[in-house]
Amino acid sequence: MVAALIFCWAVLGMPAGKRLAPILPELVGVLRRFDELDIDDGTAALLVSMSAATIDRRLAPERKKHELRGRSHTKPGPLLESQIPIRTWADWDDAQPGFVEVDLVGHDGGNAAGEHAYTLTVTDIATGWTENRSVRNKARKWVIAALDEIAKIMPFPILGVDRSGFDTPAPSRIGPATCCIDTPPRLLILQAIP
Repeated sequence: MVAALIFCWAVLGMPAGKRLAPILPELVGVLRRFDELDIDDGTAALLVSMSAATIDRRLAPERKKHELRGRSHTKPGPLLESQIPIRTWADWDDAQPGFVEVDLVGHDGGNAAGEHAYTLTVTDIATGWTENRSVRNKARKWVIAALDEIAKIMPFPILGVDRSGFDTPAPSRIGPATCCIDTPPRLLILQAIP
């Protein structure tokens, strides 16, 4: 009976027991009529009378198999953490265009093994202006290229970056274009900016 329940659950896109229970009588009837579900009348009767809580308990091991793992692939660079000057909250102005939030999201489908695409999102806090770029992976050359491209087309200069979307322990408000500065030459360039 659990196999039949798992099949019905999968057919409907893996809903919670609360959503699956009311539709089970109709779904089981349709699937049996089209020979997609091969169960006897007794098993069908038990299946359609199952409560939402019982459905959730029976599906718990299967649901665990389909659980997404991990939330972030972003780790801080050593220079970013130790050498880049941090902007204070007093320098930050949410009302002035140019202060942006940056986020890097991995599209791995729950399996972080191997290469997969990322989306870099830069959003101006004051205006809501948002630019997205796909990056091949987290290699700094791709992320920096995407940031440089975005900085060129933004209608105002980037004055500060909030990297709160990045999973790092350092303070989140930092100076212009510093979210990917992890080489000494780029650090020198950054420090030369007034």
